[in-house]
Amino acid sequence: AGKARARAAEPARSSAGRRAAIWIFGELPELLELESPRGEVIVGFPALVDHVDAVELAVFDEPGLAALRHREGVRRLFMLALAEPIRFFEREVKKNNRLDLLFTTLPGQQASGGSLSEQIVACAIERSFMIEGLPRNAEEFTARLAQGRPRFTLTAQEILRMVQAILDEHAAVRRKLTGLRDQPDATVDVDQQLQGLFVAGFIKTTPFENLSSYPRYLKAIGMRADKLREQPQRDKSLRAEMAPLLGRWQRRKRALRGTPDAGFESFRWLLEELRVSLFAQALRTPVPVSVKRLTKILDQKESQ
Repeated sequence: AGKARARAAEPARSSAGRRAAIWIFGELPELLELESPRGEVIVGFPALVDHVDAVELAVFDEPGLAALRHREGVRRLFMLALAEPIRFFEREVKKNNRLDLLFTTLPGQQASGGSLSEQIVACAIERSFMIEGLPRNAEEFTARLAQGRPRFTLTAQEILRMVQAILDEHAAVRRKLTGLRDQPDATVDVDQQLQGLFVAGFIKTTPFENLSSYPRYLKAIGMRADKLREQPQRDKSLRAEMAPLLGRWQRRKRALRGTPDAGFESFRWLLEELRVSLFAQALRTPVPVSVKRLTKILDQKESQ
């Protein structure tokens, strides 16, 4: 087993410190010995790290962080291989000044999450080439590239239409909130929800099934705003009902300090569905949710 592991590490050692725009790294094992340019041997979980114009092989102590960085790196390799269709698509998106303007009104998008077109391209790459998992070597990468290339542009256009619906719903929500300045507690709660939804880079980092639910999440906020003026006490009661769950989830998030945790990330989307169920009952949720049900789920996650 030791010899096999050493053989698997040979291509990595020969590539240490080098950046490449194509897959030159062989097949990456689960655990890797990587020789640095200074001759040091580093053992860890391998990842192809994104450097925009190329990727570089590196190792990480944490498997979750390695998986996240590796996904970004593989996505970059696909983007580099599709440079011309991507440039054409981005030029078309930038012609729509209205979309760019709406995009800049989202909270968090002034941070380094990427432009509107860059994020849509990244999401389209995921949908076109990476939805069935990541390629493990150059041969698999080449095959996946050939399979997904014909549908890339169509996929990007479909995502663009979805994002346009998200931006339109967000603009409608903002207009409604401007008329509710006399309800500061509720509007602060909504603002915090919107900041959580629209983190920097949300289009490329949000799981697609959740991203496709954004128009519904925003429509639910609009329905809540419509009811708020006439039923402020009801809104206050529902906020109080959710507060313990939100507090526990936020404390857990702070404790993770950015470390990926798939279980708690999935719970975060159940909280969005709970908001829909509580504040906009007319809209359906894909799964049954209630405060009691989510409290039980959270209890189980925290005991694991």
